[in-house]
Amino acid sequence: MGLLKMFRENRTKLSQQSQKRLVLYVVLVLISCSLFGCNRDKSYVSEQIKPYVSTDAGVFFDESENTVTLSHDFGVIIQPITDEVTCEFEIKNISQVTWNLKEIVNTCSCTVADMTSTKIEAGNTEKILVFYKPIGEGSFNESRKTFVLFEETEAPKLILRVSSQVREPMTIEPPVLSWTSVGENQIKRDNFKVQNFSDEIWSTLDIIEKPEWIITECKSILPQQSDHFMKQLWLVDIAANTTGMQYGEHKGEMLVQATTLDGRNVQKKVTVSFYIMSAVVAIPEHIFYGEVIVGVPKKQTVKFHFVRNSIPPLIDMIHFNHSLGKQLELKWLSTEGIYWELETILTLNDEEHFTEKESLVVSFDTDLPTINIPLFYSVVHSND
Repeated sequence: MGLLKMFRENRTKLSQQSQKRLVLYVVLVLISCSLFGCNRDKSYVSEQIKPYVSTDAGVFFDESENTVTLSHDFGVIIQPITDEVTCEFEIKNISQVTWNLKEIVNTCSCTVADMTSTKIEAGNTEKILVFYKPIGEGSFNESRKTFVLFEETEAPKLILRVSSQVREPMTIEPPVLSWTSVGENQIKRDNFKVQNFSDEIWSTLDIIEKPEWIITECKSILPQQSDHFMKQLWLVDIAANTTGMQYGEHKGEMLVQATTLDGRNVQKKVTVSFYIMSAVVAIPEHIFYGEVIVGVPKKQTVKFHFVRNSIPPLIDMIHFNHSLGKQLELKWLSTEGIYWELETILTLNDEEHFTEKESLVVSFDTDLPTINIPLFYSVVHSND
């Protein structure tokens, strides 16, 4: 709460004029950084600064004139990560007062920052060294922040942002191919990239294992100039043939293998999944009426999604079966296109038998599968 109070008090005290002068008080320059780190170790970090502090300070670091944000991108960092990388920020105080360090807040255990002194005299320059070591496996992009606070209200609130693109020696993008809606007997096509970020040249790249319903073709292409850390790039075209497969979810794995110039193999698996839709599906699959008062109609709608050439030529070819009798009224709202909408009106009464476990069974005169739609509701009498 002390930190929050300080920010609120400081923000109130700062006048518009003092905030404008603040821009002239601060000159912050990124003076050096190294992808491989510099000749310093973690003993450089003072014992007074905690390597990880959980805080809400970031809420108060807005885009006001009293906040300065510095960013550094370490670029591509290759797995496995064994050492931290570092960068230095130089802060020059050209105001007339000394800036005394109050706190450095490292918001992630992967980032540690410290300043060369606990104060910056007027006219002097100090450095902030940021140690950064990404945590995690696989390939990912990451951005982390460190907050630097001074005691003086005239001093800036600093945000130091470091980022990186962590890559594996063999990086596959996307790592998973997934298709959620595939019609029966369709061929689904897509592609993925295999990127070489290793220190070696690959002579070949092949898919040595794959499901029988997968066809692949590997093509070597040139990396873009912006991908200067990438040695080689392959584009793998893939076709999934769903002919003869039942509707539902299907998964498989492909094994990608690269061969280096000295004959060693580098392998990585890629997951492929897709969901074959039935020729017709009900959306939603269940109808929930909630609490139904006896004698009071309750309405819900359901849509039927037809795929490919499965649309029935006549409405009379669709049949409904249930045990609710006249208590359930069905009325078509739309029968155009691939989505047909049906309105269901449930009106319970005391004259006919009813149960709280019912289903609406939809059948067709064509080859379409029968659909069973459970109906859920709870009965409430008007005098309850």
